[in-house]
Amino acid sequence: MGRYAILLTCALLTLTSQLARSAEKALVVKIKGYDSETSYDVKTPDEFKAAQKELTAEARLFPKAYRLADKRWKKETGKPRITRSAVSMRRITMVGRPYKNADEAHDKVMDLQARLAEKLIADAEKEKKRNKRSNKSKAAIARERRREAKREADTEAARSFFLNILEEVKNPPADDEAADDEAAEKKE
Repeated sequence: MGRYAILLTCALLTLTSQLARSAEKALVVKIKGYDSETSYDVKTPDEFKAAQKELTAEARLFPKAYRLADKRWKKETGKPRITRSAVSMRRITMVGRPYKNADEAHDKVMDLQARLAEKLIADAEKEKKRNKRSNKSKAAIARERRREAKREADTEAARSFFLNILEEVKNPPADDEAADDEAAEKKE
């Protein structure tokens, strides 16, 4: 009887340690933001599932928020519309396999971020070479950069405007205010 108790205890300890190790798993996730920028992070499987659930719920509200933001944008700014490139749905995806511990996952994230940084540096160098080889004057290049900066500022303004509307759709105001907003929209 004593032997069985020892074997049973050993089996329980082994099972417990295996469960503890599986609880320590870490995932490397790729996160695409509203601005289509990519970032990487380390999450536990539970955090990953919660983030997926949140983003799925947000994706259902995205079209409604976009239409509402587009209407308000036209009315408030007089500009034609919020371009689709200004905002995109956030996404989260798992990269690779689950790691046994967070340290391995953090190493992978650092590697992915280093690759991303190298790509951005290479793109900047290509742009610099392209500008040197082009027949454009320095004034023309400066005009293009100002135009691009203005476009970026407009895009950022549209994105922040949209995000405010998305928050309103996610967390609707009190019933009295919501009824007033709906009545005002129906009149339009």
